Amino acid sequence: MKKLSFADAPRILSAFEKDHYDLLKEMNAEGWNLWQVCKIPLFYKLIAATSGSGERNKGNSSHIAGLLKTLPRTLRYAAKKNRILFLANTADKLSKNEEGIYYNSIIDPILDLKVLPDPVLIEQPSPQGFLMPARYPWHINRQVLYYYAALKQKCHPRKITVNTEMTTRLSGLVNDFFLRNGYIDEIKPGFIADVLALFLREKQFFFSFFKKRLPPFVLGSECMGSGIMAAALELNIPFIELQHGSIDQHYPPYIWDRRFLEASRIMKPTQLWVFGTLAKEIILATGFFKEKEIIPVGYKKIDDMRAKAEDALDKKELSNQLLVVIQPMMHEFNKALITHLLSLKTAGAKILFKAHPLQPVAELSEYEAMMQGRGIRIVDKSENIHQLIRSSDLVVGYVTTCLEEALTLGKPSITITTPELPAGLHSMTGIDHLKDVIKMVPMEQMGPEIARFYDDPVYRQAWQEQVQYKKNDIYNVGYGKNIATAIALLHQKG
Repeated sequence: MKKLSFADAPRILSAFEKDHYDLLKEMNAEGWNLWQVCKIPLFYKLIAATSGSGERNKGNSSHIAGLLKTLPRTLRYAAKKNRILFLANTADKLSKNEEGIYYNSIIDPILDLKVLPDPVLIEQPSPQGFLMPARYPWHINRQVLYYYAALKQKCHPRKITVNTEMTTRLSGLVNDFFLRNGYIDEIKPGFIADVLALFLREKQFFFSFFKKRLPPFVLGSECMGSGIMAAALELNIPFIELQHGSIDQHYPPYIWDRRFLEASRIMKPTQLWVFGTLAKEIILATGFFKEKEIIPVGYKKIDDMRAKAEDALDKKELSNQLLVVIQPMMHEFNKALITHLLSLKTAGAKILFKAHPLQPVAELSEYEAMMQGRGIRIVDKSENIHQLIRSSDLVVGYVTTCLEEALTLGKPSITITTPELPAGLHSMTGIDHLKDVIKMVPMEQMGPEIARFYDDPVYRQAWQEQVQYKKNDIYNVGYGKNIATAIALLHQKG
């Protein structure tokens, strides 16, 4: 018996979904399928609980005072009608652009195009509040809306019915499946009930909010399974979901058994805008999404960096810089990686160690203590990752999207393999044709592979040539034109 790993969680949930569909299809709340509501929160709970990560930073005692300060601006913009709404997260702009401004790489590039008339940004702050200066400051504090909804519910109660018998049954099915597959993880019935209650309250509030304001459409990221998406769909308001992070063949937000199309209310966006054709192919494989619902648009930051990457490649000399990228919620893995890096001989190359913007402070402190005075430099977690990739010869990571971004920017990369993911990133995507450019290397063999990259110019050149040949396979080219076309079509349909 063992605990679920980061790699196991999406696969085990996908297997559970296929094996239990006949039971899951009968579990509904106000027409919405309970599994479609709970699967994604369950996934995030599992990877947080099984990773060894500590808690994220909590807000301080001035949290309520901070909310009150945002109230006037929130109320002013909340009164506006017939505006396109963007659902943003401060957590998506924890890094800065070249001008030192906090930048949301998902939302801001769309706003930069100026193709939307007076959109309104509804932003969910981090525990520390909003990050400033920001390229596009928030208009509505989403946290204030939730406080308002709670106050309204207290003063004028509207019944929310949570079927605890159903939520208990679902947790029992999940826990039994875990045990039968050799995992000791346990999901409490109260967790499922809390997720459902939040969904119903969120749907109730945003149904009223959207109905009064009548947005032409809503755009957001990581909204699958939320009450916000459900409210928009109930009102027939087009909802555009924007890809966030790497997509693989078990990715919980977008990979669903096609039989869920039989549900009375189907939880999926009107359109899903993805980075490229590769993501579209992975998502379409299950049959849950239709081809016309998935729009490859590319990624603005990648488009911006492509020309600069070409300039760097023209110079052809090595920078002797190796970039190692880690991920949050993988604390024990990260410590093992650092221990191994400290033992490497890297042919004179300096190692840069880049943590994720959401890496907990306590974990970073532990990593810094391990590497202090040992020749590995930790870069600030807010530093621009694409600039770091561009200035490096080789990028190393586990299953991070940075490996795909490195390919797009013309850089060779290594995905670390494990027994759970014997092909590293490729085990998750199920795509084989990138294995010669994002090479698969076990942690204990990284040293010889890195040394060969630097010491063998013929081997290095062949690798680099393959990277150049395949660098546009993940992120489509022409982000601005693709977005403008997609928005124009939305207006036509509206």
